[in-house]
Amino acid sequence: MKAYVVLGFVTLSALAGCGGDSAGTLVLTVDALPAFVRDTSILVTGSVTRTPAKATDVIVNVAGGAVAAAETLRTNKYTVRVRLTVNAANQLAVSATGATGSTSNVLNVTMRQDGQPPAITQATPADTSDNVALSTPIQVTFNEKVVVGAGGGIRLTRQGATIAGSTAVSGDSLTLTFTPSATLSPNSIYRISTTNVTDVAANAASSTAGTCFVTTPTGATATMSFTDAASDTLYGNGGPDALLAPNLVAARFAREGTLFSGVFRFTGPRIFSATALNQGGVLLELDTDRDSTTGFWTFKDTLFFASTAFGPDYQTKYSSGTKAEYVIDLEPTSTSVGVIIDSAFVGRKTSAINASIDGLFVPGTCGAMIGFVVPFSILGNDDGQMNGVAMGIAGTTTTFLVDPMPIFRSLGVDVRTPGPAPVWSGPSFVSAPSQTRTARIRQRPIQIR
Repeated sequence: MKAYVVLGFVTLSALAGCGGDSAGTLVLTVDALPAFVRDTSILVTGSVTRTPAKATDVIVNVAGGAVAAAETLRTNKYTVRVRLTVNAANQLAVSATGATGSTSNVLNVTMRQDGQPPAITQATPADTSDNVALSTPIQVTFNEKVVVGAGGGIRLTRQGATIAGSTAVSGDSLTLTFTPSATLSPNSIYRISTTNVTDVAANAASSTAGTCFVTTPTGATATMSFTDAASDTLYGNGGPDALLAPNLVAARFAREGTLFSGVFRFTGPRIFSATALNQGGVLLELDTDRDSTTGFWTFKDTLFFASTAFGPDYQTKYSSGTKAEYVIDLEPTSTSVGVIIDSAFVGRKTSAINASIDGLFVPGTCGAMIGFVVPFSILGNDDGQMNGVAMGIAGTTTTFLVDPMPIFRSLGVDVRTPGPAPVWSGPSFVSAPSQTRTARIRQRPIQIR
């Protein structure tokens, strides 16, 4: 009897092994998965094949992500969503277990979750570099491999205008090199940024992150530069303590063909903005005491407007006398008069409160430097020569500070007097409340022909 039972058991077991109720075998496959993903979760898909075939529950398990995941299925296709550990390598182990006790092979898949955009680790020229040679390579290196999309790469701009050129990618996919279609211009502020650049996980590099540099004036047909003391006298009508004195310390000018450019350096960074506390601007009078045409108001006339305390000859004694023909004004303009904020103008001062605007433009900024490039012809330079007076400016609609360039020669005045201090509002000057101020203004020929 015992033998019969044992034999019967063995016989039944053998029959089961032939396909009736056996555990069977499971063969697992995993569909292709990317090596890098940006999302914090991913769908793991594939198939499970049971031999012999039987409609029974199969559990597919995925371990190795942030949380283990599983799906129970009765078909041979599975889809399991796995939450990944962010910004890390995820080693996923995919396996299957049948309801009858069968187990599959284990497939291991490694992928990296990357949710961080590529960052610039080095730029050439370095940020806020000055006197950069016109032939200096323009390169940007990232902290990880990057992919450049159609029409993308390094974007080089000058006063907001894009410079034509091409971008090449290094063999290790870490460095971009920009080759301009034409030689860079001297005495100009350039800004480096990127467009349509991502890492291999499709995280986009910031289109605003970048650097700026200023080219050497060498190569222009005519140049001139001068420096200023760092502790020269300021004047203003008071204002919030947080408003930083502009302190203009150097300026240089160049003419290249039909263009006239200028770069002004302050003691520290300035933002060309009508709202920033460390905003900066420059007022440059041109052609003073040179042009045969007279009668146009100057900034100095505005400073001493109605200052009769100086006597009847105050205008000829403390203003430019023969007036200035043209003004390049790099102060932020106001949206209240319908013009673009953070833009400047080239124009002709016609009175204490009016100026005809010949052209609006967006100045370049680079750290402590602010600059402009305008057509030489817009200045109406009748005799081919220019005297100039440059003043560094910072202010708001209620506060106005001026740091004149106390350079040698010609007019040099130190004045302390109560009176209206001008502030800029669109295309006209207005007067702020009367405050005591100190002004020191000097004039020097700029001889750019």
